[in-house]
Amino acid sequence: MAMKKILGTAILYAVFSIVTPSLVPATELPPSGYNGPVAEHPNYFKGDWWRYQLKNGEEMRLVFDHQEIGPRGNLNVFRSRSKNNNVLLYVTQGLGIAKRIGAVTGKVFYNAYEAHPGQTMEEVEFPIWIGKKWEYNQPVRDTDTGIYLTARVKYEVADYEVIQLKAGEYEVFKIIRKYETKGSRGNIWQGEEIFWYSPKAKNIVKYENDVPKELTSAKVAP
Repeated sequence: MAMKKILGTAILYAVFSIVTPSLVPATELPPSGYNGPVAEHPNYFKGDWWRYQLKNGEEMRLVFDHQEIGPRGNLNVFRSRSKNNNVLLYVTQGLGIAKRIGAVTGKVFYNAYEAHPGQTMEEVEFPIWIGKKWEYNQPVRDTDTGIYLTARVKYEVADYEVIQLKAGEYEVFKIIRKYETKGSRGNIWQGEEIFWYSPKAKNIVKYENDVPKELTSAKVAP
């Protein structure tokens, strides 16, 4: 999430977004009469992997390793490797990163449980369907003052479509994320990001934001 002179907790270090939202409860079932596609949260298996091309042309590889019980539910643990990073990502059922730890050193780069205790850390509110909306308040830090402000983040599943990627053709949910925050001097920042989630790939396969990524190959169990 790009905000001029604002340092947010939703920094896209890997395939998923690091988020620490306070969620507004979302509807868990599609509206009556809805006959379109629905996606439940993905289940991963040892050896599932994904490769992504980053903005700078570098490649990032993500491999599912195991599952752990976290303070507030199951966490899926992935190994993420690129030219300059080798980390373990502890990811919630809603694709939000709870922890980011050095795979070799064990150094903790990010721990949402400590940084923002008591908050939910979901990025996608499963199940999802066309037209579903959800929103939350996200803390962001004004780098001018060091003061934490509140960004309002709104999501909408805008469409279900077929897109062509380097990894091939995928049916995906197109999700639009809009955000707005008021700076400490009264100035307002707004922005929009788009990402595409594929039930077949069990992952987000494309981002359009300040750190774009695209899936180039994957191997996942059904």
